[in-house]
Order: sequence, then C-alpha cells, then structure tokens
Amino acid sequence: MSAHSEDVNGRRHAIVLAGGRGQRLWPRTRDLPKALVPVGEHSILEIILRQLAAARFTRVTLCVAHLASMIRDRLGDGRQFGLCIDYATDPRPLGTAGPLGMVQDWHDPALVVNCDILTTMDFAHVHHCHVTSRCALTVVAKEREIGIDSGVLDIAGGRVRRIWEKPRVTVSIAAGVYVADPSIRSHLREDAATDMPDLVSSLIANGLPVNCYPWHGEWHDIGTSSSLDEATLAVARRPVAYLAGGAADGPTGEEREGPSDNGQAADGRVRLTLAEPGR
Repeated sequence: MSAHSEDVNGRRHAIVLAGGRGQRLWPRTRDLPKALVPVGEHSILEIILRQLAAARFTRVTLCVAHLASMIRDRLGDGRQFGLCIDYATDPRPLGTAGPLGMVQDWHDPALVVNCDILTTMDFAHVHHCHVTSRCALTVVAKEREIGIDSGVLDIAGGRVRRIWEKPRVTVSIAAGVYVADPSIRSHLREDAATDMPDLVSSLIANGLPVNCYPWHGEWHDIGTSSSLDEATLAVARRPVAYLAGGAADGPTGEEREGPSDNGQAADGRVRLTLAEPGR
C-alpha cells in the first residue's frame, strides 16, 4: 500500500453505507443484512474494513439501518481491525446519500463507500486526490460496456453523420466510491430521501465542482447472487489484493484522459458522451 498525505488532523475518516436489505441477494439475506453476507471466509463489510485499515484510515462510521444490531454485535468498536468504528442509524429510508446527514463529528473530507462494492482500489490514493482537487465531492468512475441491439445514429443538424450497427457502447458509471467534504450536507433534503444523483446534480447546479477519479482495475458490484459468486471467485484467486489493502498505484495521467467527443475507439468499441438537451 502506497503512502499518501492524510487529512489536516493526521487522520483519515471513512463512511460505509451499510444499511441495505439486499433483496436481490435473497435467500442469502434472509437472516443477514447485506453487509454481512459472506464472500468466502469474510463478509463484504469485513473485507472493506480490512482494506480501510491497510490504507491507514483510523475512523470508520457505519451508516446502518436493516438489522443494525447484528452489525453492531459482529463488529463492535472496530478494535479487532485496528479501527475506531462509530455508528449512524437511519431512522427511516434516507436514500443512497441521505445517511451522510446522520454522521456526527465530521469535519474533514471522508471516503464514502457503498457496502455492496468490492475492489482492489487504493482508497488512500482516492482520498489524497480528492484533497488536492479542492472539490466538494469526488466520484469514482468505472467504464462499463453495454450492448445495443439496433443501429446507433450520430445526428447533427438534421443529418446523419455516422451509424454503428449493434455496437458495444462504453459508458462511465458511478462506482459506488466517493470522497465527500462535510459541506455537502447542506445539499441533502431534510424532508425527503436524497440519492447520490440528487446530491451530485445539486452540487453542479450550485456551481460547485465535482471531481472524477477514473478506476480501471478490479471492481465488483455485488447486487445479485451471480455477481456475488463472481466476487467470491475473484477474492479466492487474489486474496492478497483484496484482503491486504488493494492496489498499490492510482490511475496514471493517460488513464485519466478520455475521448473529447463521440467516436470509435481503437479497439472497435463505440464511446458515447451524454450531452445536455439543445447541445
């Protein structure tokens, strides 16, 4: 694990969103919260905590809801991981970003991780890049390919410029890992649930920069039984990468660069960028 500068207090704080029910993982979540579903010998949450400890995070806030007492009983105060764990309990469904408003004593940028993500990402490097960006929020982006069963047209000024027949389209998706400044809490709704897209849109609408950290390494979204099985195999193949702290290096400058317009990449994939209406 590479060393990067820590926050102004010499400590790194992480927030793990662990309140999900895991309905798509049924029946594995019949008697367990999603965060405690095993991936081999360890639960999803325990793997994330081990990675955070290896990245020299010292405090972890667990945002919990469904079967919260089971998570508290299993993890306690975090000393077995070398961490200081505290808890924020959702009183009602708050959305994917709303639980951040329940975090107490939050004064410096914190890594925010969804508890259904497993990756070899260097969390310390993500945190460091956010701090140097001076943005309110950093969103980790992961490229995904989507197959389209029809011809895709590139249209400008009423004219067809190009057509791709049944292309594999590459898009950038939010990877479920963020770094957030505590000031973002003023953009959370008090009267209703707030999801991450709502938060990002509010920041942008108010002229606050949102940083992007591109990630091209291993990443698993554990949303279904099949994706859980894939993640379990990945951890079994590379236990050191997942259980001892993740990748040593962040993205290079070349990896950060992306296409400036719609077009076809050298590997034959079509890359599309989203444009605002009227552009």
